[in-house]
Amino acid sequence: MNTDILNKKNYFKAMEVIGALTPVFKQLDEVLPVVSAITQADSRFSNLEACLSAASGALNELSLTLQSVVADDKSQAEERGMRELVQLCCNRLYKIPEQYSIKRRMFNGDKINHASALNDLTIKGYTAAQIERIMEVSPKPDETAHHAELVALDAEQAALEAFVADFPRYNQDLLIGTQFENWQPEKVVDFDAAAGALAG
Repeated sequence: MNTDILNKKNYFKAMEVIGALTPVFKQLDEVLPVVSAITQADSRFSNLEACLSAASGALNELSLTLQSVVADDKSQAEERGMRELVQLCCNRLYKIPEQYSIKRRMFNGDKINHASALNDLTIKGYTAAQIERIMEVSPKPDETAHHAELVALDAEQAALEAFVADFPRYNQDLLIGTQFENWQPEKVVDFDAAAGALAG
């Protein structure tokens, strides 16, 4: 198994090189018979045919190697169940902005309710000590904890986006710190149930 899988940039570069080599092979196939005839007519060009044949062979070997690496990488990604994992990550990515918005709205609502309760108690003439005792059951929303939740969502989103963009390698190390870091395809019996559980 190939452990040094192409990254996205190199994958597309490899595909570009493979595509660029195709017309080169066609032209070499057309040129070689002409060069062969020339070398038979003039011995000064005797090395030309051998050089072009060697170049054609080297380019063909390069193309075959690149095609093999690309096919191997795609095959490994499929064997590791990456299609399913990418789908789960996309489902989760779709839900993060909504969760982010809900957390912000809830926190802002809690702050307003807390301030309103304090104001009501002050207007009613309660002392600071009395207000403090009363408000123990409804403490001021924790801004630090709220900020940490939002930062965690941002980090999760960044990790999921990096993983989804890591085609064709799909390096699972990018998912460390997310709910998918230990995901294994053999543990998924019912994909729809798993998608609902993991991306919920």
